[in-house]
Amino acid sequence: MGYDVADYRDIHKPYGTMEQWSIIHQINTLGSRNLDRVETPPNETGTFGGILATMPTAFDILPTIGGSAWTYDEATEQYYLALFLPSQPDLNWENDHVRQAVREDIEFWLAKGVDGFRIDPMNLMSKHSDLLDAPIVFPDEKYQHGDMYFASGPRMHEYLQELRAKVFDKYDAMTVGELGFTKDVQSVVQYVAESRHELNMVFTGDIVDMDFGKDGKYTRHDFHPIPYVP
Repeated sequence: MGYDVADYRDIHKPYGTMEQWSIIHQINTLGSRNLDRVETPPNETGTFGGILATMPTAFDILPTIGGSAWTYDEATEQYYLALFLPSQPDLNWENDHVRQAVREDIEFWLAKGVDGFRIDPMNLMSKHSDLLDAPIVFPDEKYQHGDMYFASGPRMHEYLQELRAKVFDKYDAMTVGELGFTKDVQSVVQYVAESRHELNMVFTGDIVDMDFGKDGKYTRHDFHPIPYVP
């Protein structure tokens, strides 16, 4: 799929056609496996109507690409959350219709022979509903990192278990999730523990982002390792 998807049930032309995909599906009968990728939250929307994460006022939260995470919409006189680009607003996963639409798109591909999904970025589905101002870490900057409010929110595990029970288990699908902003071992384990029945595996960006600066990966903040004391 990709970061800017216009049609979740078609293939971008440079990568092939649905007819070619049917050939790949036939190869499955010979033992081949196919892994697809789903970007969450999906970004193509119509009217707001409760499907976007909105607020009447904007808080000073830095998105993943710099600047403000909030974009003002004149028609509704509200700000909507866009952790990546203003053209890719974050959807409100607390809305049952949003979750149902995502499940239907996933099942569309599983029914066509996809054997698993990489969910990227996975743990931005659930956010803390208040989305307060982020704590000030860089005093000279207008926007601060707010991942403690928009990543691994209170309903994150509920949403994954719902996807597993209602979609992935029906096809014995393999799942791997991109787990950002969550670094402590205990929290990571909760996503992949067999008893919790959520994901098969995750990958994190611990080493990649340890020197991120005030604008994330676009600026540098020197990493100073803590001496190991046995």
